[in-house]
Amino acid sequence: MSSSLDSSSWDVLQTHLQSLQFDTLPAFSEALRQSLREESPSLHASLHLEASPGDFPAWADLYRAEEADAALCGFSGYGVQSVFFFLHWRHGPLILLSRTHFGAFGDAAQDASRASGLIALANALMLRADELQASGLWPEDRLMLIIDDELDGSGWCWINAADELESYTLDTSLGFAGAFAALDLISPSEPEALS
Repeated sequence: MSSSLDSSSWDVLQTHLQSLQFDTLPAFSEALRQSLREESPSLHASLHLEASPGDFPAWADLYRAEEADAALCGFSGYGVQSVFFFLHWRHGPLILLSRTHFGAFGDAAQDASRASGLIALANALMLRADELQASGLWPEDRLMLIIDDELDGSGWCWINAADELESYTLDTSLGFAGAFAALDLISPSEPEALS
């Protein structure tokens, strides 16, 4: 449930992540930072959906239909062993949905390092998408859906922005790295790379 905070939701989230030894934060735009609202004490989102952060099909469809940048970032779960760090991020034509274990009986510094690494990869993907859009190379009406999930696997796929998202088939051959490889294939001389 959304709430109003004396500090911005971004400030609260940033302070929380840094207190957990995160050395990298999502490079959200200022507008996206300002749109974040507290959904629960450890979870912040720019859009509200009555679905668990782990319901990737529901979130993918919400972000597909959203034209503005949007995000969900923080922690959700129940019990000692089922807490996860979530980063969902719609940035232009990219939709990233991620879930990684955090806490439980593991090494907190190692968990923070792993989650920070995920954020660094997400930041790099968003930057690459910006470059492709600025050069006019991003395929019109296409979105890239990237899922990085420690429970159900990782992969990516192209989706049409205008289509209802009833199902999707991820290319899991390279996991998260496959999205980078697919973006690197986009060039003026290779439009077939998008099939």
